[in-house]
Amino acid sequence: MPDLNEYIWIEDAVRDYKRSRTWLDQQIKAGRLTYAQFEGDRRIYLKRSELNAMLGKPIIEERKSDEGAS
Repeated sequence: MPDLNEYIWIEDAVRDYKRSRTWLDQQIKAGRLTYAQFEGDRRIYLKRSELNAMLGKPIIEERKSDEGAS
């Protein structure tokens, strides 16, 4: 069983790494990124280590819990 912490859903990668889905798909097609699919799950996952090596670690902004409050 692969280390699931090593993988990120491609849609989360779009948000966290601030790249378009089209760009990520092009990198997969060019062989620069590897994707994985797990039994029973149709979603596409990418390896975090490959994304970090290519793009650097993402800066994930924390959402404010009091957004909209005055």
